[in-house]
Amino acid sequence: MANKKNITIVSAQYYNSIWNQVLKSIAENLRKSSYDVQFVKSAANLNLYKVDMVFSPFINETFYDSNASLISKDNYRNLLKKFKRHNTKLVSIVHEISSLRKNSLNDYYQIGFKSCSLLIHLTEYSKQNFSIVNASNIFIPHPFYENISNSISKTESRKKLFISPNAKLILSFGNIRNYAESNFLVKTLKELNKRSDFELITTRFFFGKNPVSWKINKFKYSKLKYLHLNNVNVKEDDLQIYFNAADIIILPRIGTENLNSGVIYLASYFKKIIVGPSDGNIGYILKSLNLPRFNKNDQDSILKAIKKAFDLSVSDDLTTHNFLKLQEMANTHKIANIYCLYLKKVLE
Repeated sequence: MANKKNITIVSAQYYNSIWNQVLKSIAENLRKSSYDVQFVKSAANLNLYKVDMVFSPFINETFYDSNASLISKDNYRNLLKKFKRHNTKLVSIVHEISSLRKNSLNDYYQIGFKSCSLLIHLTEYSKQNFSIVNASNIFIPHPFYENISNSISKTESRKKLFISPNAKLILSFGNIRNYAESNFLVKTLKELNKRSDFELITTRFFFGKNPVSWKINKFKYSKLKYLHLNNVNVKEDDLQIYFNAADIIILPRIGTENLNSGVIYLASYFKKIIVGPSDGNIGYILKSLNLPRFNKNDQDSILKAIKKAFDLSVSDDLTTHNFLKLQEMANTHKIANIYCLYLKKVLE
């Protein structure tokens, strides 16, 4: 009997539930097809004689050792050379093409992606614009969120967040990555409030790069009553509080290298209207869902898109349509089956 092919999934187990569901489903599917599947926290110390493929859904997880310490660039190159010598295939997903951290890891991203046999893009736009020449590049949609608690009303949600029941509330969910995004949100709210009363709530606001600027900006922005700038790690059961409290969702991803946003799929699960930039991968997704988009360099365009989003939020037709469209296209079972198909092809 031939030895089973081994597929090792690099996973630090800190993913949100949707990616955990997909990875679990992939592993179950592969095991049923007689593949040996293991999960590890680091690829640095693998016995490559026994590993046919390393699947790292987030390429940055291959940059670290088992103690979560960044390995040197030379050691990372040597690790990938070992993969090649042992004919161990590397597969990853293109969530972003460079580091968004303070200490840049851009070289690591490029080294890692260029060593992949298969790269999975989450939209056709990403595949068309950010394909790696020496790899097979394919498109598999971002999985749709499933089985998240969704029972709390808008009224009750706002009570929990201390938000007025009559506020025109915009939610920016997830990490604000840099000062440009923070400034974009604050400036936009100031302009909106020249015309009407709007409020913004965030979950991970960026106040500055160092403790001094962080403290100064936090003090300055805290004086603006229409800004609710929280810094909290939202538990899955509490997602419904933030999304059901909001009228619309805004994506402040104005950087050119912010390829993806899982918030689009999360907001669609809660049947919320989303507004975001018209360019890049995010613009591509919003366009496919007929959602309002703006030119990030044009203030009038931004304000008009937000107004349109509020107008659409009073109708359930579009949000229901998008919910059903994404649910059908990208449910976790279907997505996991597609992943398995291509992972198997790499090892044929």
